[in-house]
Amino acid sequence: ILSVNVEGSFWVVMTNDLDFGGSCETFETSNADLKGRYVLKARTYENEKIHSIAIIPIVPSSEL
Repeated sequence: ILSVNVEGSFWVVMTNDLDFGGSCETFETSNADLKGRYVLKARTYENEKIHSIAIIPIVPSSEL
């Protein structure tokens, strides 16, 4: 994964380890190039990869 497209009221959480361990980063808007982002730079292995992704819907408090 080298980019993320966020459309609507969502957050995308990515981690560089399985089961949401390791370093993570949350994206509220689209990002065309994840190279150099914290979630990939924090990786200590030669093989920089995203291993876990969560998509979280955001509901404004006025709708609760």
